[in-house]
Amino acid sequence: MIKLYASPSTLRQIFTDRLEAKAGEYFGLVHGNWNEYVGDDELVDGGTSGLLGATSLFRGIRRPRLDDGRDEQIYVYVLNPKWSYTYKRDESGLRRTEKPYNSVFVAYVELRNDGAALEEAEKLSQDVKSQIRGVVQFWEWVLAADDDKTLPDSFNARYDERMWVND
Repeated sequence: MIKLYASPSTLRQIFTDRLEAKAGEYFGLVHGNWNEYVGDDELVDGGTSGLLGATSLFRGIRRPRLDDGRDEQIYVYVLNPKWSYTYKRDESGLRRTEKPYNSVFVAYVELRNDGAALEEAEKLSQDVKSQIRGVVQFWEWVLAADDDKTLPDSFNARYDERMWVND
């Protein structure tokens, strides 16, 4: 298992703009959440495993995402959760919601061994920084493939290489 860190600029933008769905997706689907209530005293069944629950992993994205040619360094974690989540800062916190129809959830992770991906992580101790091997840059729901609802539509055209798929 490798330790990942969410991009501080992404999280800052999400909370500044009060993007409750993106915040909920982070807590429920990216980070994972083992003991959160989702409103009306309903527990998330066993919590969520976050990216540990990925159904597949791809390397390299075939669309410009990052500057200076780093797109081939992006790993795409694919999840097929039953639910999505939203985060109500003023109310009940994490809440389970319907996931988008016919979709899978993807998280874009930049794995780097040189620490360059952690430039924004100024508040982390050096000891913590030394354990982190990647940064979660962004996440989103994408259309699922017609022939396999656990994979993104047109995944062969979207990504460079399939690393693994859980059966």
